[in-house]
Amino acid sequence: MATFISQRDQAITDYSTLIYPNSVGAIDGQVHQDSGVGQLESVYQNLVGYDNYAYVIVRTGVDSSGVEVDTWAQNGANLVAAYNSAKLLTPGGNALSATNRVAVFVPPGRYDLGANFINANTEFVDLIGLGDSPSDCFINGVIMPGTLFQSANDIVIKGVTLKYSGNNPAGVAYDTVSGNSFSSTKMENVILDGNSVNGVTPLNDGIREYNGTYKNVRCVDYSGAAWDDNCNGVFIDCHCEGQGFAANTFITGGNMTNCSATQGFGGAGCYGTFKSCKTTSGDGFGFSIDCNGEFTDCSAALNGFGRGGLVGTYTNCSVGGSGFGFAPASFGLYSINATCINCSAGDNSFGFGLCERSGLYKNCTAGNNSFGDNVISDPNSTAIYENCIAGNNSFCYGFPSAKHIQCRAGDDSFRNIGGYVSECIAENNSFQSNSATAVFKNCVGKNSCFNGILQGEYDGCKAGNNSFTGWSIGSLTTHNAKIYGCTAGDYSFMSFKDSNTSTGTQITFTGVMKDCIGGRSSFGGCYNTGANKVLINTNGHIDNCKGGDYSFYGIEDGPSGSQISGTVSNCIGGEGAFAGNGGEISFVGSLVNCHLVDSASNRLGVNSWGGVLEGTMENCCWKITGAGNDCLAVGTGAKVRGCTLIGGVGGASVISSTAPAVANISMAHCRMNVAMDSSVTNAVVTPYNVVDVTIQ
Repeated sequence: MATFISQRDQAITDYSTLIYPNSVGAIDGQVHQDSGVGQLESVYQNLVGYDNYAYVIVRTGVDSSGVEVDTWAQNGANLVAAYNSAKLLTPGGNALSATNRVAVFVPPGRYDLGANFINANTEFVDLIGLGDSPSDCFINGVIMPGTLFQSANDIVIKGVTLKYSGNNPAGVAYDTVSGNSFSSTKMENVILDGNSVNGVTPLNDGIREYNGTYKNVRCVDYSGAAWDDNCNGVFIDCHCEGQGFAANTFITGGNMTNCSATQGFGGAGCYGTFKSCKTTSGDGFGFSIDCNGEFTDCSAALNGFGRGGLVGTYTNCSVGGSGFGFAPASFGLYSINATCINCSAGDNSFGFGLCERSGLYKNCTAGNNSFGDNVISDPNSTAIYENCIAGNNSFCYGFPSAKHIQCRAGDDSFRNIGGYVSECIAENNSFQSNSATAVFKNCVGKNSCFNGILQGEYDGCKAGNNSFTGWSIGSLTTHNAKIYGCTAGDYSFMSFKDSNTSTGTQITFTGVMKDCIGGRSSFGGCYNTGANKVLINTNGHIDNCKGGDYSFYGIEDGPSGSQISGTVSNCIGGEGAFAGNGGEISFVGSLVNCHLVDSASNRLGVNSWGGVLEGTMENCCWKITGAGNDCLAVGTGAKVRGCTLIGGVGGASVISSTAPAVANISMAHCRMNVAMDSSVTNAVVTPYNVVDVTIQ
């Protein structure tokens, strides 16, 4: 008896805590009777200030006359009778109210309701189990509408198991009337038990509202979905063995903590505050439509968090599949404007498809096609990405206000960028501008990076071969980028390497390159094994750059041609550089302080300058080998100042490009190993040029 009394006393204390939190503690030292029923009466009266009519205790093992009938069915009949009698009580002579309630206490045992159900249609009448766990007080129903049907708003259900074992699939363990919000309902430490054999769910899946407070409620043994309606109340430590929490409908303002289901949480829309909630094997959190609210430490085993729209704050959240804005293009235009911190997802996440992206995404990870894939244009993207990681085809279509800071991705990433990209790393075929507003700063890529139309600004970036090329087969492209302190491999910086060129392929550069380093055939060099000519025009300024062999408009292979009307200054090339090896270059700009180095980095390489100088050349060094070869071809109007020109034996240092037609030039302060050809006339009266056969 002492143990049972202790259980009942604790149940009353818990009940009082739930209903009257300021009354906790009044029980101490106020037990005046030693019989089970008498003690319960005294404790309850002293605790909440009620007289002896403030509660009803369900009698077990006897019928209504007191005759011993120890059956589950009799227990069930007694429970229904006790609950119905409690509705008629007026504690203290006053009507029932939020502060003048009746509790129906259910001792441990099984209660089969048979042809009855608990009709909770009266306000302020509570059902309280007295066992150690809800399974101790097992209430079983078999008829419609279910085990307990609630139409009253302000009631408490605590410490019981509600089971429906009937054959009607429409029957449930717990049902509520449609149209009531039930915002004052409290349910705690309850098991809602369905009937999976007969397709029964624990709760009605019609149009219902669950806006009360639910704590430690478990839904077990069912098919279909539990809580599959508007779950807009407070849910704490609630768990579903199957689908749950509006898996097929929506949550418009829920507050959930440490809840779980196999699949659920507002499939058609998830709005509210969620903490430490999860789906264990399926989709979750607005996985069909959208998601909006505050989410902390939540996870979905498959897809989740706003398929077609994302707003709110997400911290330490994750999905096993796609998430955080993952609708395909067929879904149509949608937007995400969220703050995601330390979140993770798989492929096609964080703004996949036809998505307008804004918000902040920090320390997040995803798979391929994430953070903006390279399929659909997003001219309104203002998103900020910091320290995020993704797979291939990610971080694309970021327009003027978008920012990418210290992010990493795979191949084909950071493409069609119009915003700011800083200290980002990607694999091949990445980093492409689509706007003059694009800024790439200290970014690192592998091969074929920083291509397409070069526009905007590139500062301190590094890449492999075929980078910063700017070429587009079969098209005329103009590039007006500012490129500072960048490094790339072979065939980079406005160069061309391809065997399938089309007639008229032309690249024009009007921007600035400064302090850059390229490899073989860089800075306008060409390796073109096709039959069609490639034109590389430079109207901008290239300064203090260094290339390898055949760089600066050198021809490694194939037909090509360039026109330089800008300025190339303080640059160094390898053998065959500066239009070497037969390059068809028309130089009408300024070439200042440029020279060659051989494979041992010795000044003056070989086989250089195969074009025509029509502009200005100053403080440059050229050398050509082979008997009879001329060093520099010039056109009328060319200006040569302070250069070293070394031709082949029997050749000339300077020759008219149209010899024997005469080219009139201005040439002074130059050093040559052989004299100028007779086809060249010098307009400078006192040129101070030196011819010295020993010059090497």
